[in-house]
Amino acid sequence: MTRKIDVINWAKSLADRGIGWDADGVYGTQCVDLTNGIATKFFNKPLWGNAIDLLDSAKAQGFEVIYDEVGIAPLAGDCFVMKTWAHPYGHTGLVIEDSDGYTVKTIEQNIDGNYDALIHGAPARYNERAFSDGDGQIIGWIRFPYNEKMSQLDGNVQPFNNAGLYYCAHVQDIGWREWIHDGMIAGSTGAGKRLEALKIDCSKVKGLHIDVKAHIQDEGWKLYKDVQPDTVIGTTGKKRRIEALEIQFADNNEYKGDLRYQVHLSKYGWTGTVKEGFTAGTVGIKTAIEAIKIWAV
Repeated sequence: MTRKIDVINWAKSLADRGIGWDADGVYGTQCVDLTNGIATKFFNKPLWGNAIDLLDSAKAQGFEVIYDEVGIAPLAGDCFVMKTWAHPYGHTGLVIEDSDGYTVKTIEQNIDGNYDALIHGAPARYNERAFSDGDGQIIGWIRFPYNEKMSQLDGNVQPFNNAGLYYCAHVQDIGWREWIHDGMIAGSTGAGKRLEALKIDCSKVKGLHIDVKAHIQDEGWKLYKDVQPDTVIGTTGKKRRIEALEIQFADNNEYKGDLRYQVHLSKYGWTGTVKEGFTAGTVGIKTAIEAIKIWAV
């Protein structure tokens, strides 16, 4: 069950970090890898061919395909396909805002113009393009079967700032969600699903290094020193809730600002905001954290 916001936030996390997605493991991060990545990662239906082939392969996989004509335009969450003037491979990308019929705001891979683009590709970038421009012409788009009736999951608030503090949540029955940042919601509210684990990436906030203490069901307090992007705070596969969290500056921290965080508790809702070194959550009353916001100030 995937919503537009899940896919768009995933693509934004790539563009914000200056990286790309290589769906097939060959020729680096080509444009087609982003659209194929969405089809494969979120809907378990891989696409075939170059970008120009995607409308046919998407139709073969049962996705809705819409061909460009006067009076219609792609919506946020669609993946456009265009024929290109310079080569026969075509081009594709993700639409991140409903189009006005004149331009599309997108995230696309392999638009840097590097000399080895056809061999190694290039990262995901934000872009805005006309339906027909110097690169080519949009001929249609893929509309994925999003589920917009899900309870609130990941990213339903705008970031508080662009400091670059990223984090992602492992949610009961769902697993790892997408990387989001700077005060957006990681986890779920209204779904009754516990937060089981958390990852935090401080690498884009200059000088920031953190330790995290987590109070875990049946285990108690556990300390995670100098947390790295691949550090798993909590547990997976054990069906254990995180009940409380404390985020502290690590011994090697050089960041001069503050941290803020806020958690959503089952039965109680959102707690107040706390700063680094203080506890968010509860101990001793068997109450799960369901969602969290973290930001640097």
